[in-house]
Order: sequence, then structure tokens, then C-alpha cells
Amino acid sequence: MCIGIPMKVESLPYPGRAVCSGRGQTENLDVLMLGDVQIGEWVLAWNGMGTKKITEERARQRVKILVLINQGYKFLR
Repeated sequence: MCIGIPMKVESLPYPGRAVCSGRGQTENLDVLMLGDVQIGEWVLAWNGMGTKKITEERARQRVKILVLINQGYKFLR
């Protein structure tokens, strides 16, 4: 299963690329397939690519889910 990580667009160095941050990481993502991406928008990141634009509310929900998944994983170890 692939899980996209919510990341906020911080800058757009050149067309098709976005520097994004989320969950303590910064990545330079390929966002070409997302069309017009603006600074401050949220995207789901997977394997160096932005896969989908999402709302800030949806990003918060995803982060909560990822935290719960991580806690469950640590519990099972």
C-alpha cells in the first residue's frame, strides 16, 4: 500500500517543481501532473512526486491518521 504524505508548497523554483515541507521534512517534488500549483497549497507526496492537491483540512486529517498508524506500528513491535 502506498500512502501519500501531506506537504505544503513553500516555493516554486521553476515550472513543474515545488519545494514542499511536511512532517519535519523538505522535499523538491515533481508537480508537473498537478497543473497550476501555488505557494501555500497542500499536496500529497509520494516517491518524489506530488500526486494530488488537497485542502489544508484534509492535510491535517491525513497527518492524524499517519500518527495513529505509526503509533500502532510501534505498539506491535
